[in-house]
Amino acid sequence: MAGVRFFSILGALAPYCMSRLKNLSTEEGTHLLSTNTSLHRNLLQRVQWADLLEEILFEYRDAGEYLAHSHVIMPNHLHLLATTAQAKRPAKIMQFVKGRFSFELKKQYGVGRSPWQEGFASRRILSSNEFRAAVRYIEENPVKAGLCDSPEKYRYSSASGRHRMDPMPEFGAKAPGIKGSA
Repeated sequence: MAGVRFFSILGALAPYCMSRLKNLSTEEGTHLLSTNTSLHRNLLQRVQWADLLEEILFEYRDAGEYLAHSHVIMPNHLHLLATTAQAKRPAKIMQFVKGRFSFELKKQYGVGRSPWQEGFASRRILSSNEFRAAVRYIEENPVKAGLCDSPEKYRYSSASGRHRMDPMPEFGAKAPGIKGSA
């Protein structure tokens, strides 16, 4: 049975290891979400496709589906640090993003097969320290992969400054969420 991918975080969120476990991170709140392209192919190295995925990420954020705190679109995977809207779950965010991207690829480029690996990884972020570590992990990803020499130089990252990112939520007794959302 193909399950949703879940990863465990060791120390400051890296390194992480993927395993075929059921996604245990289902609550609303702040999550580090990750998904891979099918067969880990470098599909997102195509500028038009990476631009499309980034556009979709921010359309859903601007529509109030989630807050986007940090992101990186790598050639074969995506990381998104997001706070879910009320009554939304990480699985719904990934369904929106992956489904819409697949739909647009078929419509615009005639791509019939899903570009995504089944499932996704989700790690609930419970503190400001974990949040800051997740942002560092996301933004350093292209540097560690040898795609650039500093996070700010990678176009498809929150570190580039090309998009307004949402501020860190407050962590405490109540799980962070988007106020006033239904």
